Amino acid sequence: MSRVKNGVRRLACTVAAVSMVAVGLSAPAQATGPAGPADVGTGGADHCSALAGLEIDAEQIGVPTSGAVVNSAEHVSDETDGTYCKVIGKTLPVDPEAPGVTFQVNLPDGWNGKSLQFGGGAFNGTLVTGTGHHNLQPQDLETPLAQGYTTLGSDGGHESDAGFDAEFALKEESLKDYGLYSIKKAHDVSEILMDTYYGQESEYAYFIGGSQGGHEALDAAARYPDDYEGVVANYPAYNVMMLHLSSLNAGRAMYAEGGEAWLSPEDTKLLTDTVYEVCDTVELDGAVDGIISNVAGCNEVLTIDAVEQLLGCESGATEEDACLTPEQIAAIDTVHSSYVPGVEIAGQTEARRWPILEGALWQASNFGAEPQPSNPLSGSEGLLYSVGATNVKYLITQDPEYDAMEFDPTEWEERIQELASITDVSNVSLEPFFDRGGKLLMTHGTADDFISPHNSDAYWEQQLESFGEELADSARYYKVPGLGHGFGPFNATWDGLGVLAGWVEDGTAPGTLTAEDANEGTDRTRPMCEYPAWPQYQGTGSEDSADSFECVTTETVADFTDNEPDSSYYAPVRWLQLAGITQGYADGSFGKYRDISRGESVAFLQRHLAPDAEPGDTTFTDVPEGSTFFTPISWAAGEEITLGYADGQFRPGQSVTRGEFASFLYRAVDPAHQGPEESEFTDVDTTDTHYEAITWMASEGISQGYRDGSYKPHQHITRAETATLLYRYEYLVADRG
Repeated sequence: MSRVKNGVRRLACTVAAVSMVAVGLSAPAQATGPAGPADVGTGGADHCSALAGLEIDAEQIGVPTSGAVVNSAEHVSDETDGTYCKVIGKTLPVDPEAPGVTFQVNLPDGWNGKSLQFGGGAFNGTLVTGTGHHNLQPQDLETPLAQGYTTLGSDGGHESDAGFDAEFALKEESLKDYGLYSIKKAHDVSEILMDTYYGQESEYAYFIGGSQGGHEALDAAARYPDDYEGVVANYPAYNVMMLHLSSLNAGRAMYAEGGEAWLSPEDTKLLTDTVYEVCDTVELDGAVDGIISNVAGCNEVLTIDAVEQLLGCESGATEEDACLTPEQIAAIDTVHSSYVPGVEIAGQTEARRWPILEGALWQASNFGAEPQPSNPLSGSEGLLYSVGATNVKYLITQDPEYDAMEFDPTEWEERIQELASITDVSNVSLEPFFDRGGKLLMTHGTADDFISPHNSDAYWEQQLESFGEELADSARYYKVPGLGHGFGPFNATWDGLGVLAGWVEDGTAPGTLTAEDANEGTDRTRPMCEYPAWPQYQGTGSEDSADSFECVTTETVADFTDNEPDSSYYAPVRWLQLAGITQGYADGSFGKYRDISRGESVAFLQRHLAPDAEPGDTTFTDVPEGSTFFTPISWAAGEEITLGYADGQFRPGQSVTRGEFASFLYRAVDPAHQGPEESEFTDVDTTDTHYEAITWMASEGISQGYRDGSYKPHQHITRAETATLLYRYEYLVADRG
């Protein structure tokens, strides 16, 4: 199948013949139509070596170059990739100071008539060989080259020793090769080489990449729609300028207040452990499996207010190294919030939040080894800050000495927008690609701490706005719980090439897919659900089998009318609601500041600690069988949580005091605890009835009393305060085991 467009992409037959004669090749017969694998050439050592020295004219490449040359052509045999002709060459720059694009094209002996281009990573700078498995491909599948695909890659237009060395960007042509042209140059050269070697161009050309390679996949589809039949973009960095400014913003948040906001590795682990304790639960996603699958549900219960409630040093955490300061919580809030740079960048005005409260572990992409960055960068800085600062230094200001901590995007608006026209594809339409039948598969992991998964959500939602229901004819987006930036708690791998080729060539539109966990020592699969669905364990079958999960969408339960987000006690009350412990009142309110009754308080305890409890026996004269709180009160009596009053009553409608509820909870969980010899509260004597319970709650960080040193054990406790104590117990004590 010929895909010649505007006369710039392919050798004319006469030019091809002249070029082949020049290197000692005989001209192959011209294909008269699409050829199947049985029709194409099988190559060979002599035919391969003759490609060395092949020169390609500039007009045969569809973007500015001074032509290209093949530097070496070697016929090799490899256990993984099979036997193929390994061709390495370079496109020649227009600017003699620029290095040009080094490419590698691998021409298999048993060619299937198709090609696959591999994407790069970071700022590129390393030759992508096109050998081995493609991004996120399971290792037990044959490599694309072994399957018969011509494979190819490039160095992005420069060489670098480090992934985020951006010195190349000081040369305009190198910058444009990185952002715009390198994939086109490598593609066009590969088609010329296939035409020369096999006598025809590829029938189907595909592109697969992750991160910067995912960005390149979207570039391939949007900027060069006539060149590709299908692309796979895994966790794509499609909006480099916006993404890197958002990275800088997150990094600077951690360095705020002279380093007081910085999260050390220990602080980070404290936070991420708490995230998993709260969100990796049976209640939220069906299984405790080290994967946070229900991100929307997690967002409901783990707000920044909840973080402060659970981990804030001023909210009751007992150990200095096991709590977060107000400055640290403010930094987390910044990272967890959308970033608005104050300038429009390739059609976007904000970058969405990072998944700091959703399962990202911040191990590879961390917050650095020191509480303050260096200028120039020392290598000890957090990855997000380093990448953002590097962009500011080499791309935006082009001043390697610039201090990124002082950078203001609004002062560089014109330059940022100029760069975005090169590096960002967010405002380049996919319509031409879709119109000619092109297919797009996009994925992103929920635990990605280097490119936010919400960044891909934004891109997908933009496409939905543009194409509506017709988008389903051409594209799919899969959100994968537990996948990070090519690693993570669930290191998802899937047959992207097989799924893409099946859709393009056979019309098999993909639905729910299956991903394999590539982490060492695991043998588990999960469904890959179409966004916004997520895989929920159904309660039976192996948790390691995708068959035991079903793709579902989260239905949002309306907040209680008196529990607005950001209001006092929002997180614990919302948790109580979502956990099914209370449905509130008939008018839709919770009654935050109402005193809680004895009957209500034991009902909360029973529904949380023993939801399956059956009605028992009770001798309380004021709790007849069938009364409102009969089941929880009979349960509490049976567990000796309460014995009632001497007159034989329980008094279910009577308000509970702070001391009484402390004892209810203490007896319900029966911890091994002995109170200190001296009371830490001014109004709780060691002989007090509730002394052991109150000091246990203090020792666990559930309740620290008041700032004046009192506990006020005889003061009535409200419904919201009760919710808070249960919430803290659940995540500070119960989940810790």
